[in-house]
Amino acid sequence: LSRAIPLSAPEDIYPAERGASVAIESETGLTITIPEVNPGDYQLTGLQLNSASQYRLRIRTIDSEEYLSNFITLKSSPAIDSVTWKADPEGVTIYVHTHDPL
Repeated sequence: LSRAIPLSAPEDIYPAERGASVAIESETGLTITIPEVNPGDYQLTGLQLNSASQYRLRIRTIDSEEYLSNFITLKSSPAIDSVTWKADPEGVTIYVHTHDPL
């Protein structure tokens, strides 16, 4: 989690948002806290959400600023059809190919 920075800022400066409270909230009132595992990195594994419910993200910074997303319905990720790669002078680009019938 980091703050937006001006386009003129050096590319390697992305200030981590440390000490924030990050949570997923359901429309039914369930709150799932996402812990900070490293400074500015918030992670939760093994999360099982109900696809019939709507969820939003709530972020409260250490300075008490609060950000809320809209409630949204979950969308299942489509199956991966293939993974390919392409080498170029700057490195390797990895492509993941999927399709969504909806």
